[in-house]
This record gives sequence, C-alpha cells and structure tokens, in this order.
Amino acid sequence: MKEWESKMLEEKLFEIFKRMSATEYISAERLAKAVGVSEKTIRTRLCMLDDWLQQNQAALISKPRYGYRIITEHYDELYHRLLQEQEGSQGIPDNLQERVQYVLLYLLCQANYVKSEDLIDFLYISKGTLSGVLKQVEQILNNYRLRLDRRPNYGIKIIGREFDIRNCMLEYFVKRSLIDIEQEKQKADIEKIAILVEELLGKHDVHLSEIAYENIVLVLYITLERIKRDHRVESLDGQQYTDKSTQEFLMLEEIIDKMEIDYSVSFAKEEHDYLLLHLMSKQTTKGANQEEASVVISEEVSNLVDGMLEFIRQETMYDFYSDFEVQMLLKQHMVKMDIRLRYHIFLDNPMLEEIKENHSIAYTIATLATTVLKDYYKTAISEEETGYLALIFLLGLERKQNEEKQKLNILIVCVSGKGSSQLLKYKYMHRFHDYIQEVYTCDMLELKEFDLEKINFVFTTVPIPWEISKSVVEIGLFLSVRRGTVPDLP
Repeated sequence: MKEWESKMLEEKLFEIFKRMSATEYISAERLAKAVGVSEKTIRTRLCMLDDWLQQNQAALISKPRYGYRIITEHYDELYHRLLQEQEGSQGIPDNLQERVQYVLLYLLCQANYVKSEDLIDFLYISKGTLSGVLKQVEQILNNYRLRLDRRPNYGIKIIGREFDIRNCMLEYFVKRSLIDIEQEKQKADIEKIAILVEELLGKHDVHLSEIAYENIVLVLYITLERIKRDHRVESLDGQQYTDKSTQEFLMLEEIIDKMEIDYSVSFAKEEHDYLLLHLMSKQTTKGANQEEASVVISEEVSNLVDGMLEFIRQETMYDFYSDFEVQMLLKQHMVKMDIRLRYHIFLDNPMLEEIKENHSIAYTIATLATTVLKDYYKTAISEEETGYLALIFLLGLERKQNEEKQKLNILIVCVSGKGSSQLLKYKYMHRFHDYIQEVYTCDMLELKEFDLEKINFVFTTVPIPWEISKSVVEIGLFLSVRRGTVPDLP
C-alpha cells in the first residue's frame, strides 16, 4: 500500500476506534450511524481495524446481538498510538474544494477505471456528495479539453490527450501536493532535478524568474513520471516555438541527456518539443554575459493588445494608449502568454491574493482586458494570468498618478489659414487645459523649420507627407480625431 493510502486509512480506523471500548460492546449499526457510512462499509473497516490491532498485540471480538469490542489491556496506549499516526497524515479532504482537487488528481494518475464506491468509501462521503464533486471535476476538465468517461460496471476514467492531461496535472499539482507517489521519493527526485536545472541555467547563462524555475522543474518531474508509466506525449502539430539556435534549447537538451542517464529512460522527439514549448512559455531575462534580450512581437499579438486597450478605454475612464512603456510591456508579456493560452499551460502566481487585495483597480482593469483574450482564444483566462496583467496596468496607473500634473506641449498643423489655426488652438486649450502647457501652430511649409524638440505630439488637419520624429494625430477642424493612428493625449 502506498504511503498516502496508508495514512488516510489510519484516519478512518481512528474514527471507529475512538467510538469503541475495551469493556463494552457496540453494534455495527450504531457505529455506522456514528461515523456516517453504511453497515457494509463499517464491517469492512472493522476487519481492517482488527488487522491493525493484531499487529499491536490486541484484537477485535464480536458477540451476536451485542456487537464488537476491543480486547486489550492497553487501550489508552493504543488510542494515542493510532492518534499520532493519523495526525501525521495528510488528512482526508473535508470541504468541497479539497475534495475536488483530490479526486481530480487521483483520477489523473489512474490508468484504469475507478469505481465510484471506492471513492465514496475512501473519502468518507456520500453518493450525493461525490456527484457534486464529480460535476466540478468535469468543469475543470473541460478547460483542458478532457472529459470524464463513465462505464457501467467499470467506473469512471479521464479521457483525453496526454499533453492536456499533463497540463491539468501541472496546475493542480502546484495547488496540492503530489499524491501518486511516496513523498520521500518525490522530494528526492524533485530536488535532484532542481539542482541539475540550476547548474545548467548558470552554464548556459539562461535566467528564469523564481516562479518559472520552480515551474519548469515540476514540468520535468511530471514528464519523467509519465514516461516511466509509459504515457507518451503526442506530436505537437503546428508547433512554432522550437528555435534550436537558442541557449534555452541547448540547455534543455543537456538536461534531457543527463536525465536519460540518471533515470534510465528515453525522451522521444515529442517529449523534447513538449519540454521546449514549456520553457519558451516562461519569461526569461538577460544573463550577465548577454545583451538585452530582444522579443519579436508579431502583428497578431500587437493588434490583440491594441484591442485590449481599446476595450478598456471604452469601458472605463482609463486610456493606456498614452503610455508607450505600458503598451510595450503588455506586448512583450503577451508573446509568452500567447503560448500559454494556446496550449493551456499553467503558470503559478504567488502574488495573486496580494494583487487582488491591495491593487483592486489594476486587477479590475486586467479582468476587463481578459474579456478580449477569452473571446480571441476561446478559453477561460485564469486568475493567475489576470494577476500578471494587473501588475503591468498597476505600473501605468502609478505613472499616471505621478505625471498627472505634468503638462504637454503640442503643435497644430493647419493649412486653412491663421484663423482656423487660432480657432483650433483655442479649442484645444479650452478642452484639454489640464493636460496642455503650450499650443504652437504652423502650416505645412513652416513645419519643415519647426523645432520639434519643443513639443510632445503633432496634431494635423492633413496627412504629413514625410516622416517626423514625433507621434502624429490626424484631426478634423472640429476636434474629430480619427483614431487608429497614434494615441490620444493622456
């Protein structure tokens, strides 16, 4: 019996033991009612308790019409021994959230069908409670394109691609300790992999955040355990993130080579691609011997971020188009987040509760942004991912607060004459007086000689046929801004 199974069994036996006596009998019916299970289940557990008692120089006897009692001269000593053993256990999940996570992990780790009766007995719950648990398990599985298969006389089993099963495992193994293997062996293997990864990160001058580092160690561990059980990942059709010229790729290849030797396993090409995909979905930073890392931002990602900012502008009073740094941070972040969302890869966020509690405005804005992402990727956006977006919006909010008294200088280019220029100048000063320090005007000819270092933005009633060093906003004579060229004023 595995360690975690043994410990949970001890809890169940203690619940029965503490209701029994060495001097008085108690019926199976009374025990079943006291514990909250059927008489059939209680008799099964009494047999298990008898086995435990006999291992500890005691026994269980039964008497018709009376019931059961314990034979021992050291009842108190046995009571405390069993109490200590069950107190050292992980504990039976005693609320809905814990039960859902437990059942989900248990089913993910099973290759065969599991009978509902076994889960009911093992978790100490009713059939109705299990039904509610399985309903929520199915909702989680749907997010990973997995389903729960039910077969009469066989039981229940999770069905789906190995890639999706591992991604689901990753998220819920982070939220609750692994349960499929003995804890001591698990701890030793994870520490060994962590040391290997840390060593090769330094060798290849690849830098990961602490969260990304812990995440990739766990991915490697889960992959190793699944390969040992002959669960192989499928080919990643359409995968576009296997750049084999990077230090990340070279580092990963060396990690895999060492793990193959240390654990006597073989990583197929599909496993290499799977692990590289996970690594490329993590945020990396420049190393001590590297130049500033560049990120290629596709037009698709760039347009997606623009759509998020436009939606936020429409739904709130916040306009982040004016903050170039926030725009670029979002687009750089979305390069990695795009991979995670496309492939349903989980990334933990230990700052989540602090962000939600202390920076609720930024989190609310990020939640609005995820509305666009949910529609685009056709998948739910986790609170963890929302929290990371909130940090970027928090930067923008703080910058706006610090800069709200800093006024801008603008230039209005108008070809309709001095009268029109002065009218626009008056209108801009009147409408945006909190933001504008000085408004300059000129025509197209004068623009060539104008010192652009004096201003922040150019507003023009006609397209400017040459490139200039400042952002340009095309406008009408009546402040009718044609959006989509450059940002509005903050």
